[in-house]
Amino acid sequence: MSWRGYSHWRENRLDYWSEYIHVRMHTRLILQHHLMCVCVSVCRNLRKTESRKTKLEEQLNSVGQKVNELKEKFQSRTTEAAKLEAEVSKAQETIQAAEQLIHQLDGEHTRWNAQVDEITEELDTLPRRAMLAAAFITYLSAAPEDRRRNSLETWMMASGLQKFDLRHFLCSESEQLIWKSEGLPSDDLSMENALVILQVTYSPLSLYSKAFNGMGNICLHYQSK
Repeated sequence: MSWRGYSHWRENRLDYWSEYIHVRMHTRLILQHHLMCVCVSVCRNLRKTESRKTKLEEQLNSVGQKVNELKEKFQSRTTEAAKLEAEVSKAQETIQAAEQLIHQLDGEHTRWNAQVDEITEELDTLPRRAMLAAAFITYLSAAPEDRRRNSLETWMMASGLQKFDLRHFLCSESEQLIWKSEGLPSDDLSMENALVILQVTYSPLSLYSKAFNGMGNICLHYQSK
C-alpha cells in the first residue's frame, strides 16, 4: 500500500471512529433518557396496578364471605327474604365487576411486560445500531440510493440485526413532519440526506436531489436556534 493510500485509509478510519463516538454518545444519552422515563412510568403503573389488584382481591374475598353470610340469614329469616335477595344480587354484580376489572388489569400487566422486553432488546442492540448509523454517515452520504440499501443490508447481516431504520434511529416522527412542512420531500433519499447534514460536524458530500431547497431551509432553521 502506498503512503497516499495508507494516509487516505487512516483518515477514513479516524473520521469513522470520530463519527461513531459522536453518534453513539448522542444516541445513547437520548435513548437512555427516554428509556429511563418509560421504565419509571411503566414501573410506577405496575406498582399501582398490583396494589389495585391486591385491594380488589381482598374486596372480592370480603364480598364472597358476605354473600355466604347473607345466604345463611336468608334461610333463617324468611321475613327478610326480599331484602336479603336484593343484597345478594348486588354483591354478585360487584363480584362480576371486580373479576372483569382484574382480567383487564392482567392484560395491562402483560402489555407492560412486553414493553419492558422491547426496551431491553433496544438497549442490547444500541451499540450495533449506532455503529451502522455512523458507518452510513461516514461512507454512504454521497452514495446513490441503491448502493445505500445494498450496503445497509450487508452490514445488518454482518452485525446480526434483523431490522434497522436509520430515519427512526436518528430522529423522531415529529422532526420529520417539521422537515416536510419546511419543503423537504418525504422520500427516503431526501430524508437520509437531511439526517446526514444535521448529524455531522463537517460539510458532507450528499447526493443531489430535488430536495435541495428543503434541505437549505432546514439548515437555516437549525442554525437560527
